[in-house]
Amino acid sequence: MKSQNNILLFLNIFITIIYLFLAIYGSIFFWNRDYTIARYWVEQKEKHSYAIFMNRTIFSGEGFGGQDFTNILIALALVLYVLSFNSKFNYWFFPLRKYTGFMLGVAILLTLTWSRLLRTFFARARPINVIEGKETFSHLLMFGSYRLEDAFNHGCFPSGHTFSAMFLIVLAFIAIKTRKTWLIILIFLLSIAFGISMGVGRVMFGSHYPGDVLWSIIFSIFMTGWLYFMVFRIPQQEKGTFNFIYKPLEGSGFIIKISNIVGPMWELRYSFLYSLFSISFFIILIGVKYSILNFTWYWPLISITGLIFSIIFYRRISVLFKDSIKHQISE
Repeated sequence: MKSQNNILLFLNIFITIIYLFLAIYGSIFFWNRDYTIARYWVEQKEKHSYAIFMNRTIFSGEGFGGQDFTNILIALALVLYVLSFNSKFNYWFFPLRKYTGFMLGVAILLTLTWSRLLRTFFARARPINVIEGKETFSHLLMFGSYRLEDAFNHGCFPSGHTFSAMFLIVLAFIAIKTRKTWLIILIFLLSIAFGISMGVGRVMFGSHYPGDVLWSIIFSIFMTGWLYFMVFRIPQQEKGTFNFIYKPLEGSGFIIKISNIVGPMWELRYSFLYSLFSISFFIILIGVKYSILNFTWYWPLISITGLIFSIIFYRRISVLFKDSIKHQISE
């Protein structure tokens, strides 16, 4: 057992080193190439059909697109998650609850919340606005020229579409339970390949720099892993050392009483509270950022407001966490 733990520790360290190396090398590689590559695609007279497909979604009324693979997976996870609490269906779907709850948590926190917050914070201008002379070019991981409102709506670092595509990597983490290394690696590589393909499409569309795509993938892998191991603690739930109080929801067939939904759905409640905490935390960072770069009297007050709400939501998360835990056995 001890030798096995040593091997796992070595693999974790090795993977971390490779991960950091690729992040640093990729950033250096694209540092002076971002603008050149993006400019080439912006100046193309017609958008490539591949870029158009990857850019659209069925919800925009333009037909099925690259984003809809993720949308379908999220919708499926939501349906299975709700049915797992219905007394009529929990026999089949309740064992999947920990995984579908984790998937929805990633969708809420990573795809919807953190990607938007990071884009707002870095405020990097889109290539098309830079090429047209409306905004100033900024290197990746540097603050851009967008105003706060424009950064929230149009900021390009990191790529939101690539974040969405990288949602598929949740399947690689879920596959860890199978202990089939080849399957985990296969799903992991396919997920990254899909994320890269989405990112390439966005670069070809003229909406992003290659560096935006690179760091979207880096953020996605790290944050999904953090949610899997540290927040939802899926491995511990599988072992039974970390459990929560659940009860089936009353209902008839597929219909579930809305009044019964709030209590048992720990993952969704936790995800939404953590999303509000994240927003409050980024309000602190944004207030500090503009207090330093473009001081106005109200920015410190905004930071203080963010701090107050961060404390409030953190306490709410702690209370929910303690109330939901049935038992936890320390190993």
